[in-house]
Amino acid sequence: KVIEQTIADFINQCQKNGAHYAGYLVTRASKEITTEEQYREFGAPSDEFVFQHTSLQNFPHICGVEPMFDLVAEWAKKYPKVVKGISWWSEGAKPNLKEAKEGWGKDLCLMSGIDHTNTLVTGSQADIEAEIKRACEVAMPGSGLILAPGCEIAPHTPVENMKAGLRAARKYGKY
Repeated sequence: KVIEQTIADFINQCQKNGAHYAGYLVTRASKEITTEEQYREFGAPSDEFVFQHTSLQNFPHICGVEPMFDLVAEWAKKYPKVVKGISWWSEGAKPNLKEAKEGWGKDLCLMSGIDHTNTLVTGSQADIEAEIKRACEVAMPGSGLILAPGCEIAPHTPVENMKAGLRAARKYGKY
């Protein structure tokens, strides 16, 4: 309860100080880590406490290769002013970006599309551009895409690769 309240208080203070978005990590909501029943019993109540006690827009971020999209879609319906979409590693997880767009794209804004572990770190600038172009082609129709790395950008990511990603996003990511 103390941790739940501390997280909610922190998010609320961020909002008071001008934040427009909270990236709340619901890392255990992935099927290779817990079953859905285990997560609903042990993890979801704490995550729901945070959604109930904050009003800052949130895209729950799920680490792992089998994120529980259905659960986040439920939260989006239950807490529509707070849970706006989902953030996950679309290039290394199931569902991938195309599957997520087809399955949940009407209910959730998708925040992903850039492989932060491979392409962005070791790919060529042409590889990065091709990946971003493909992500935009797959997930932009009908809107609902925030092009982003699946997780954080590694500290050893070459600056030139990050710049290539920005150029590609500006080139292909316009509606």
